Amino acid sequence: MTAASRREMSDYVWLVLFWAVATAYNLYKPYHIDDSAHLQFAQTFMAHPLHPMTSTLNLGGAPEPIWHHNQPPLYFYLLGLWASVFGYSEPATHAFGALFAGAAIILFYRIASVLTPLHALWLTGMMALGPAFIVNQNLMVDVPLLALWLLFFDALIVGA
Repeated sequence: MTAASRREMSDYVWLVLFWAVATAYNLYKPYHIDDSAHLQFAQTFMAHPLHPMTSTLNLGGAPEPIWHHNQPPLYFYLLGLWASVFGYSEPATHAFGALFAGAAIILFYRIASVLTPLHALWLTGMMALGPAFIVNQNLMVDVPLLALWLLFFDALIVGA
């Protein structure tokens, strides 16, 4: 085994550790205040899959259509599908978020490996263990959106 392949294997062990720490922090964390709305979005999308945006939700004392809440519907379809299999408990829904967290960590590392190969692991650790990433893991769309943006930039930077 060459030194480069040993370093790469060591980096992957660290990436799994970063993901495990981020997931462990989030798995049993209570829902945030916004998460109740996101759970209702997912349940509504599963109940009315062909017309979910026309449904109304009462989140602040008066019913409003879902389309008033500027949220991406695909995420709530995926959350609803996941929850139809694993349930709507905090650990189950946070495990869904852990998939996006893992994707974001791997994609960030891949991009950093091309742009700054000597510092890729360090930069990935700062991103994955930083408060902006760890705290925003609940059911909010921040980490899934980050993962999708990183997928886009991975195609541009690493794919090139």
